[in-house]
Amino acid sequence: MAETDVLALLARLLAGLFFGFSALGKGRALNAFSQNLVDSFGVPAALAGAASWTLVAFEALLALALLGSWTYRCAAMALAFLALAAFTALVAWRHVQEGNLRCHCFGTSDRPLSRFDIARNLLLLAAIGAYLVTGGESHTPAPVELAVLGALALVLVQWLIHFHETLETLFYQGRRPAP
Repeated sequence: MAETDVLALLARLLAGLFFGFSALGKGRALNAFSQNLVDSFGVPAALAGAASWTLVAFEALLALALLGSWTYRCAAMALAFLALAAFTALVAWRHVQEGNLRCHCFGTSDRPLSRFDIARNLLLLAAIGAYLVTGGESHTPAPVELAVLGALALVLVQWLIHFHETLETLFYQGRRPAP
């Protein structure tokens, strides 16, 4: 497998797992996610339940398309790029405007959104963008390649999900960074 194919497949698996874990986390704490849509994003309470189900379903379907579809992989990556870019722009803008924003990206969270969360999304956007620019994988991966890169993507997505906590632990030694 060529190096560009390895990186492209890794980026696609990473994006699929990222959206999958996001859908799982929100789905497991759907009431908290619905309330967060009201509190942090101004969604009317009457629409929050339907909006939360719609977002969870969208993320789950996008994850399935990214992880399971060879035919639609480039279209799914383009949609992932657009969705993540729009969401990142929204939360970055709200973070600058409000400061104390909670996004509940992967379920419930006791801490506010931080610049590290925005940086995490920008890292994933860069990986998805590189995938789209290079045209993605040129062939279907062998099962062993898929298994090895899938395991690596699983580790990397967990690191991305906990990016804020990792950087805080490494560089702030218990001191909270400015939001």
